[in-house]
Amino acid sequence: MGVFDIPPLRRQPLPGEDTERIEAEIASAEQPDLPFEVDPDLPPTGPKVELRFTGQTGEYYRLWMICSVLSLLSLSLYRPWAKLRIRRYLASHWHLNGAQFDVQYDPWVNLRGRLLVIFVAVCAIALFYGLPRLQPLVIVMAFAAAPWLMTQSNRFNWQSISLKTSQAVLHLGFWGRSALLCKPFMLLGAGLAFLALGYDLLGDGLLDLTVILTLLGNLLVFVLLYPRASSYVLYQKFAYGKLGRTRFTFYGSPKTVIAHLFKFSFSGPFFLLMFFLLGTQMFVLFLVKQPDVRAISLGLIYLATTVASLSFARTRRLNFVIHRTRIGGLSFTSTLEPIANAMRVSSYAVLAVLTLGLSIPWSTMVYQRWRANHLFAYMQGDWSQFAVSDVPMRKGTAVEELAQQFNFDLGL
Repeated sequence: MGVFDIPPLRRQPLPGEDTERIEAEIASAEQPDLPFEVDPDLPPTGPKVELRFTGQTGEYYRLWMICSVLSLLSLSLYRPWAKLRIRRYLASHWHLNGAQFDVQYDPWVNLRGRLLVIFVAVCAIALFYGLPRLQPLVIVMAFAAAPWLMTQSNRFNWQSISLKTSQAVLHLGFWGRSALLCKPFMLLGAGLAFLALGYDLLGDGLLDLTVILTLLGNLLVFVLLYPRASSYVLYQKFAYGKLGRTRFTFYGSPKTVIAHLFKFSFSGPFFLLMFFLLGTQMFVLFLVKQPDVRAISLGLIYLATTVASLSFARTRRLNFVIHRTRIGGLSFTSTLEPIANAMRVSSYAVLAVLTLGLSIPWSTMVYQRWRANHLFAYMQGDWSQFAVSDVPMRKGTAVEELAQQFNFDLGL
């Protein structure tokens, strides 16, 4: 029993009453209806508290348009300020038990990180075209730095968030180390290098060998290594976070996160969705005769397929860790259905392409409200249980922009 658990008051059977019936009633009363995927051995503790999103589409659309125009006119140099304004708007409209979220960091530091990203990208492109044989080696070297980059990104993302309660401002923090991510990222880098080697052999005319290597490489990377690496990042994010001075408690390990993902990744609904998208792709490929229409259609279907599969996996992992994470007397549950989330997010992605991005503000607000309706918070005690941290908040980190290029943002 945890520190904040209160033992239930049990009614004792009266003389002559059916003891087994009374015990069944007590057990039934103690087991509430649990949301999707909640482990019955880890039910939420404490009464349900308010968790809501109050953002408005019109307000967000104006903010998004201003940030997009300024970023375009400045050749993306304004992007760190735009990103901060958008993140602050979204955070400030999430409310948890009377407290309001906020995001703060120094955009100037992130601008230096953005310039670093551009410099690294230019060097990588020049190296790829100048010395294509070195592509596998460059990939391995890049992913050797990924554990440190992703750890810094997790630290930055937590420490830029604060919670304004009626009693104090509580800063989130992070105390993880990069050693946890070394092995999964080194394996992922080696898998991508193997995939790059297969494509490189295509230039030598070795078509049969290229097909075999690329098939094995895609299977290795996208079915085994990428889910493993992203599961480790998600585990690190939740197992090593803290609110004030209170550390998160995660009941599980990276292996349990991965096992949960693979256990349900081959479920019937997900396979039906993938079968429909891939079948549509085959239909367009063989029956649509107009080259331009075929190319656009295949691109949209490929986008929907990729986004759907990633959204399904991300929701599955996120549900798993949310249900197994405790922060003092605070716990959460989620009823986000992975298959419904995959269909929703993939449709948003296709709509964004068709509208040249103009649908993004609308879909963002709709999605945030949908998430708020499927996330629930429970709290034993009040905010006074969380001691204010004496560690100053980090104002920014140049490597956060570079870390985002590994595209492991998990959508908390």
